Amino acid sequence: MNKIPLIIDTDIGSDIDDTWALAAVFGDAAFDVRLVSTVWEDVHYKCALVRKLAAAAGRSVPVVAGEATPVQCSAQRAWLEGPVPAAPLDLEEAWERAAGEGPVTVLALGPMTNIARVLRARPQLADKLRIVAMIGAVYKGYINESAPAAECNAALDPAAFRAVLQSGVPVTCAPLDVCRDYIVDGQDFAALRASRAPLARAVLENYAVWHRDYRGGAIKYPQETSSGILYDLLPVFYLKFPQAFCGRRLKLAVTDDGRTPVSEGGQEAYCLLSYEGRAAFTRYLTESLTGGLHGE
Repeated sequence: MNKIPLIIDTDIGSDIDDTWALAAVFGDAAFDVRLVSTVWEDVHYKCALVRKLAAAAGRSVPVVAGEATPVQCSAQRAWLEGPVPAAPLDLEEAWERAAGEGPVTVLALGPMTNIARVLRARPQLADKLRIVAMIGAVYKGYINESAPAAECNAALDPAAFRAVLQSGVPVTCAPLDVCRDYIVDGQDFAALRASRAPLARAVLENYAVWHRDYRGGAIKYPQETSSGILYDLLPVFYLKFPQAFCGRRLKLAVTDDGRTPVSEGGQEAYCLLSYEGRAAFTRYLTESLTGGLHGE
């Protein structure tokens, strides 16, 4: 089995979707997770979340703390036990080790702050990386908006996204066009709630804490019947099922408020715009979290 080498960059710990996306990756032995870096707000707390989630999947993954910002939301802190240890801070060195001889896929699940910093400090890594990111909005906005919006990951650091698009690294964007409405509910969610698999239990326990403590803009759905919108899972699904997605190479501009319109003066990215196979995606997710892929 050919494994997919990954560096994951995540802002886990605010909205809940990173938790589900990382759990799907950790539950699938087809992914060779070489490094997870955390970005935005309390990056050490975020590293602790990654470690605990990986342990629930029977994994130990290298983690490194990236760019921190003032803390606004630590909605999963109560899921952790005891004080949060300091994580390693050698972001650029850790990425260079993880990239090795390349090629390596970067699964980007937060603002592009860390990635722009690494490419600025280690421009030689551009030839070794390709980026698959949950970022932007081309033709559609959030589920409660009718027009393209300033998507959160782009809006938090538009200059970083602009720099990454200009770096020469191939970028595949999973924008709101495909991420705006993926939810696990009904019998699928009930099956996950009924599972005793450690990874499934960890995700649902984490979700319960988030549902209780989160204060922010994400829409909360009924905890007993629905996951809520899981934006960050769509780039994971793309890595597993690229044939299920349709996209186009488009030139994107990045405005100072984080909007990403098509523009002749923009930078090219491959943008995922539609997909088929939602039931297959959910089946894959369920198997990842319950051990049906490569566990018992």
